[in-house]
Amino acid sequence: LLLLLLLLLLLLLLLLLLLLLLLLLLLLLLLLLFSSFIFITCFHFTTECSSVCLGYVL
Repeated sequence: LLLLLLLLLLLLLLLLLLLLLLLLLLLLLLLLLFSSFIFITCFHFTTECSSVCLGYVL
């Protein structure tokens, strides 16, 4: 009975660890997506600004 309980506890711990790992991976993916979105927006704004500045100079 004690061995079974220990095994169950170990399994639960493993499941929790797996869930934590999955959550971490999801967070990393979200962060990557957010940073890429910011980068694209910033890049778009910079190109737009430079083109406007170029038009102003010309």
